[in-house]
Amino acid sequence: MTRADVINRLCALRAAPSYLEIGVHRGETFLAVAAARKVGVDPNFQFDIAEAQSAQPHATLLSMSSDAFFALPPAVDGGYDVIFIDGLHHADQTLRDLLNAVVWLKPDGVIVLDDMLPSSYHASLANGAHAIQLRVHLRDPDLSWMGDVYRLAFFIDSFLQQFSVATVGGQMLMWRAPRSPERIGQRTIEQVGRMPFEATILERAVFNPCSLDQAVALMQQ
Repeated sequence: MTRADVINRLCALRAAPSYLEIGVHRGETFLAVAAARKVGVDPNFQFDIAEAQSAQPHATLLSMSSDAFFALPPAVDGGYDVIFIDGLHHADQTLRDLLNAVVWLKPDGVIVLDDMLPSSYHASLANGAHAIQLRVHLRDPDLSWMGDVYRLAFFIDSFLQQFSVATVGGQMLMWRAPRSPERIGQRTIEQVGRMPFEATILERAVFNPCSLDQAVALMQQ
């Protein structure tokens, strides 16, 4: 199942969905998403954005950083139905994108965070160059690099009580559904910032891994 498959299922739950993507890169996901209104943000697009916008007139592609984008007034009245965050693979920047995205999310909208379950220790390193060095040393053919974005799962669990999550493949879905006090993670900010890779395995329940059908059912409760 691709990222676009997950996002299209979420968009299909709305009559005329509005979609925001942070970190478009080559456009594989953005161009495959079916939505009434699409906005993509990236400081360095790896495809012809003029050609893409001509083929999809309902799409807007903005060549800027996510920080610059979120400094603008919201381009869609009422916010977005689905927001996909796939920018820099660093927890700090992705957390900033997440907190900004929350403000731009419709009350019944969904945020999708990519790269939440790294495939290996070296794939979870924040430093991409170090990840490559270790992968080469280990002769690991897996070229994946997710960075330390997984730490956001523990931030959400501990500090965003108004949201619930489910993880489908490597994508975490986050929507407004308040959790009881008993379901709030008891971690400090410092602990969240130091969560090791093994926590993605030993504390897998925090990610609530499930199928897409199960995630949709949870959101509709």
